[in-house]
Amino acid sequence: MEDPRRPLTRGKGGPQRADLLELFFDLAFIASLTLASQKMAAEQTWTGVGQALLALSTLWAVWVTTTLITDTYSPRRRPIPYLILGIMFGVMLMSAALPTAFRDHGLVFGGAR
Repeated sequence: MEDPRRPLTRGKGGPQRADLLELFFDLAFIASLTLASQKMAAEQTWTGVGQALLALSTLWAVWVTTTLITDTYSPRRRPIPYLILGIMFGVMLMSAALPTAFRDHGLVFGGAR
């Protein structure tokens, strides 16, 4: 049971240990970056590289936002783990749609962001 008086934000003291859910999110994110890198390697045209860079920048923006949230708020407090799980599910949808994100599955890729 959580203490309702415990603040939602992290403490101001020193570095914090990473939570297991944060590490699992990073693992899921590495899988999506691997797919984006494979797309860049497979299509060696300027259009393909531009598309891969756009996909990488979108994934990077999601990762930076999630990192900012987990650095600011305690991932052990109740709404934050659900938020991380939801973002992780969205990143997995983006990863699944990435190979055809600029053809058939663009709406899935963009909507999951």
